[in-house]
Amino acid sequence: MANKEKEETQHVQQGTVAFYSKKLKYGFITPEGEKEKENDVFFHKNGIALDGNGKAQTFKKGDKVSFLIQEISENEKGPVAMEIKKIEE
Repeated sequence: MANKEKEETQHVQQGTVAFYSKKLKYGFITPEGEKEKENDVFFHKNGIALDGNGKAQTFKKGDKVSFLIQEISENEKGPVAMEIKKIEE
């Protein structure tokens, strides 16, 4: 039940892909309204939402995305983006 409550309190954020490496399987998102690089949010390939064909979407620098923030556990260095989806313009 606690997990369901956490999901309900999370809200979708938007941002821009600052960096993504398909080879390294990770990247960073600059949240909307943030200009400082130290506020970028880390994401791993596992956090990318699947497209309609069941494949992970691919990103390039500058892509607009929506995402959720995963709560920080004590062994993580900062927030982690999950459920990352490309916003079609």
